[in-house]
Amino acid sequence: KQGPDFKGGVSSYQRIKNNIERLLADTSAALVTTMIDFYALPKDCPGWKDVPASGPRARAEHLEAAWRSDVNHPRFEPHLLLHETEALIFSDPMACELSFPDSRVREALAAVGRSFPCPEDIDE
Repeated sequence: KQGPDFKGGVSSYQRIKNNIERLLADTSAALVTTMIDFYALPKDCPGWKDVPASGPRARAEHLEAAWRSDVNHPRFEPHLLLHETEALIFSDPMACELSFPDSRVREALAAVGRSFPCPEDIDE
């Protein structure tokens, strides 16, 4: 998907599922996965009706399991990102030299990251 009019984002589960099924039809693909923002996930995705009231990671895992069951294909492994930017930056701030050339900024980010069990816990 590209071009000046493409805005990105996901409008419905059926559109996601159609793309996944098209990719799974390619028998040379060893695995099909997703990298979709949990907070932008359409509410018509499987699992939303009975999503637990627990923390964000448990909710994402519940939705991934429901989605895995709905697609029901051995080469499909859904993945929802709870906080894509935060997770990518805080997983290894020292590797972000191009984005954060000042080593003091990278050290400050690393200190924040160390104060949480995992990067995805930082935002919420």
